[in-house]
Amino acid sequence: MIMNRLNSELRGHAVSYGLCTQWQGDWQNNKSQQELIGMYIRGIDFCIEHDYPTVEYIKGNFDRSLLHQNHIFVDEPVIGGDNGVYVLNGKCSGKLSFGKFTVVTLHLRHDSELTLEVEDCAKVFVSVYDRAKLHVRQSDVAKVYVYVHG
Repeated sequence: MIMNRLNSELRGHAVSYGLCTQWQGDWQNNKSQQELIGMYIRGIDFCIEHDYPTVEYIKGNFDRSLLHQNHIFVDEPVIGGDNGVYVLNGKCSGKLSFGKFTVVTLHLRHDSELTLEVEDCAKVFVSVYDRAKLHVRQSDVAKVYVYVHG
């Protein structure tokens, strides 16, 4: 019953923000929290544009350990260094370190502040939004690409 409510609320808000017909069709059946997190990551541009779902909604309705497994953080200290897509929401702070042949996409949002250490042959693509702050330490042949939005 909780997943029905969660899907209904999220789907309703997404449609009100202009969710495209294809995604509406893909979301006919209720999804698990993991599937919803997957949709969040795949549709991150839409979610960021509409600040959807809100930080408070994520904190109140999603399992924190499942969020962490998917590299999504909300108002908390951040640690990590695995391949993947990272999304830092709210007021996160901390340090992420990447090395060897790691490839990472990072979305730094709201009032988050992050120190990013990249070495060896790693490549990190960072999108910075809102009032977020980023400090970069790059060494070896590592590459860091920073995109500042609005």
